[in-house]
Amino acid sequence: MRLELKNTVARTIKKNEIVGDTLIVFMGNAFAQGLNFLCIVLLARFFGPENISFYTLTISLLTLLLAIADSGISNSIVNLTNKEREDSEVILLVGFFFRVIIGIAIFLIGIKMSDFLALDIYNNHKLAKLFFYAFLGVIILTVHGFIAT
Repeated sequence: MRLELKNTVARTIKKNEIVGDTLIVFMGNAFAQGLNFLCIVLLARFFGPENISFYTLTISLLTLLLAIADSGISNSIVNLTNKEREDSEVILLVGFFFRVIIGIAIFLIGIKMSDFLALDIYNNHKLAKLFFYAFLGVIILTVHGFIAT
């Protein structure tokens, strides 16, 4: 009974492309999350409690800014390219242009706000440089996110 069930599952996976692709993506995501967990544990041990909080704050700010920078543009690009296949190159160029413009705007605003956030909000001068890198990361990851889309 067990062997028969195992063979049935194996045949279903081989026949159905969606199931196979889903398993591959799932395994990749599981590996990435496991690696992320391991890195965070190692960083926490290496940096200590005070410095890991700087790291966490910077990553949280970067994640928030990336969500703002995307503003649903990625989903719009996918939807529009599926509907308008003949205009897909134009849609991709316009989407890339908007993502880069929004990323640059967030970066420029962030440069001006880094010192304010670090000194006036968090009362810690060490954070100014980290905030600068988080705002710089928005441009880099915005372009990367577009390429990956």
